Amino acid sequence: MRRDPEQPSARPGALAALAGTDVRQTRRTLDRLVRAHLVQLSTPGRYGMHDLMRGYPGALAASTADESGGDAPDAALGRLFDHYLRAAAAAMDVLHPAEAALNERPRLPAVSRR
Repeated sequence: MRRDPEQPSARPGALAALAGTDVRQTRRTLDRLVRAHLVQLSTPGRYGMHDLMRGYPGALAASTADESGGDAPDAALGRLFDHYLRAAAAAMDVLHPAEAALNERPRLPAVSRR
């Protein structure tokens, strides 16, 4: 089967942020899902949904939102955005270390270790 580079995919760190777990646990879960053919490596280090599974996350998020009062998808997106902000701040510290001392980085909640 040909891997489609246009297929939406994500790295384990971003998926861990969405799930509210640590990266190690997320990698173990992804390994199990790959073995079950529910997700696939779209490119090295990036995971994408199998074609037959793409509609399921949206339906699950909608049903979870109904049961929890509507904040579950918003909370997951907030964790994902925090993850990307932390990654961008870390990249800036590497690329421009002198600026790290001059500009205070935003304080973000620690990554969940559930």
